[in-house]
Amino acid sequence: TMDGNKSVTAYFTETEETISTPTTPTGPSSGTAGETLTFSTGGAVSNLGHDVEYRFDWGDGNISAWGSSTQSYFWNSEGYNLVAAQARCATHTSVESEWSSTKIVTINPTGVEIVEDDHIPDSFHLSQNFPNPFNPETSIIFQVPHACDIHLDIFNIHGEHIATLASGSTPPGTFEVQWDAKNDFGHPVPSGFYIYRLQSEHFTSTKKMLLLK
Repeated sequence: TMDGNKSVTAYFTETEETISTPTTPTGPSSGTAGETLTFSTGGAVSNLGHDVEYRFDWGDGNISAWGSSTQSYFWNSEGYNLVAAQARCATHTSVESEWSSTKIVTINPTGVEIVEDDHIPDSFHLSQNFPNPFNPETSIIFQVPHACDIHLDIFNIHGEHIATLASGSTPPGTFEVQWDAKNDFGHPVPSGFYIYRLQSEHFTSTKKMLLLK
């Protein structure tokens, strides 16, 4: 320069923000259709120290709104669902993390309770109901050796369909279902013998029970 001073140009590099991947969602591994289940995640961090928010992919085509690290959801139908979580910067909302690893959540038919799911049965089995005779309700236990569609139905001695106790995709395990001596319309049925049948693609078993009022 004319005055002999040197000019200096300064260059500043802006740090690109990143969000770490959240942890695999934690929560129940199974539930029934229509039951509200709660899941949590966490661990996502902004390298610039900004707050983060989360959302969940419920595995059935639905994704939650961005919000807290704990959220609830219910499925309307039976089956397997892979639940995952994602995080984003609460300030710069276009900065998102990768999706987390998935958690498998099994939704069972309404009214079916898992008795044991850590031991896989060797074969299908339909147990005798208990108590028998019964009034006003009885329990039926059945075993499924592999994931498949099953149907557990009640018939009267004339072969007329009375009620469906379980129907749909079922994981392997031992299950228990209650029958309250009512038909599919919620009406009490009369005393007498009834037939219950467990059926899958390659298995059918029937047993008889007695309702005494």
